[in-house]
Amino acid sequence: MTAAHRSHLATICGYLGLLGCGAVVFADLVGIIVFEKHNPFSETISALAHGQYGWIQDVGLYALAVAIVAIAVALPEVTVDDGQTRTARALLISLALAILAIAGVNQDLLVTSPASTLHLLCVLILYTTVAVASALLWKPLQARGWHWGRLGLGFAIAWTVLAPIFFFVPTAWDGAYERLLGAMLLGWLGSLAWLLVQKR
Repeated sequence: MTAAHRSHLATICGYLGLLGCGAVVFADLVGIIVFEKHNPFSETISALAHGQYGWIQDVGLYALAVAIVAIAVALPEVTVDDGQTRTARALLISLALAILAIAGVNQDLLVTSPASTLHLLCVLILYTTVAVASALLWKPLQARGWHWGRLGLGFAIAWTVLAPIFFFVPTAWDGAYERLLGAMLLGWLGSLAWLLVQKR
């Protein structure tokens, strides 16, 4: 594959990344509107994945998983392709698989113990993979500019510190806190996708 072809592929992957990030936000907003009596402050995103309209949230998660894979595939085009980047790419693929698994068990989450256990395991994988991948990527991204490095490092620190607090947030606010973490994650992924589109 020529350099021009790789650059074109990276641009496509960047747009896929942006679309996937937008799709999961859109799915959450639509779910909040159509899901009867859903409280986005006290109820988590997974609460939208049950019943007649549960498929909306799942489609959003599937789109996000595709976006993450697209970003992982194209990352070498905009970073130093070293061991850290390759490890981070593998972790991003693992993150996408965890999100697919979460979407796959959402409908059974409230009725089967195995589904609940798998969901919790995938959430822990999500936290860990994002924390480690972002910690590994900030320095390679710095090759694109100091601001990219600082953005990546800032996110890595914030995510590592703030994400575990979710398990201690009062139930009256865990939906809002989860969405805050989701916005942070989408901001980071969206910035990577934008970098793929801009390549500068």
